[in-house]
Amino acid sequence: MIEDVELRTKLERDIDQITAMIESVLAYTRNEMNIEEPRRVSLLSLVQSVVDDYADVGAPVTLAPLKDLSITRPGTIFRSGSEKSSVNLANQNRLLCSCRPNTIRRALSNLIDNAVKYGKSAEISLQANSELIRIFVQDAGSATADYDFEKMIEPFKRGSNATYKDGIGLGLTIVSNIALSHGGHLSFETNTQGTCATLTLPR
Repeated sequence: MIEDVELRTKLERDIDQITAMIESVLAYTRNEMNIEEPRRVSLLSLVQSVVDDYADVGAPVTLAPLKDLSITRPGTIFRSGSEKSSVNLANQNRLLCSCRPNTIRRALSNLIDNAVKYGKSAEISLQANSELIRIFVQDAGSATADYDFEKMIEPFKRGSNATYKDGIGLGLTIVSNIALSHGGHLSFETNTQGTCATLTLPR
């Protein structure tokens, strides 16, 4: 109803920022309350569905081909001298994981949003063994960037590259809390491509 286009645009921008803030705080609060019951899901399928959602809107988000994931199974006392065999985890159980799937989806979306916003693109890959599953979110940002990731995980803390970007500094806090609530953790590494965020979860 405001006829002044410039004023209307500013107000719409403010409303968008307030909405984003409310959604972030609600997501943070929901995770703290642990209102979602854990269940066993295929983490591979969950990650694929998140990536597909981004691809549907043309976002530069891809899922790297899943390599053969296997563990070594030693011979038993009933098969003395038998050679060790290998169990293919990817084919056998599709990377099953006991988790709260909606919160994991939120965590992964936050990491992807950061990678696309600050690093131009996001490539997702997975690694697993019999105990852990790791989800890697690799961006294509500056390989020489020097960020204090531990500080950026704190509530309402933002990196120097976020000065001109929308956000309130809860995204990584939410991801870290989700990881910790599952008995896992969030970590970062700067490499030749940019920055890689790693979400580690127990199986």
